[in-house]
Amino acid sequence: MTGGPHLIAQFAEAGSRFRLVVTNGSADPARPIVHLPAGMPGPDHVTLLTPLAEPRPAACVLFPGAIEAQTEVPHRGIPAVEWN
Repeated sequence: MTGGPHLIAQFAEAGSRFRLVVTNGSADPARPIVHLPAGMPGPDHVTLLTPLAEPRPAACVLFPGAIEAQTEVPHRGIPAVEWN
């Protein structure tokens, strides 16, 4: 993973559903780039969770083998990526 310092990723699988969350532990905004295993499909949707704010959709771009956030993730922000 790249795109900023102090990024913490967590990946979970439930049946055929996948979820990836990346916490920005840096004081600066980040645009995480997460490298995926070969053959992993692209995300269905991305939600940005930020302190003291309502969850909102976030933009990302799928490259071969990677997902790049197009929305800046603020300090303690969490993009939640989900797909089948």
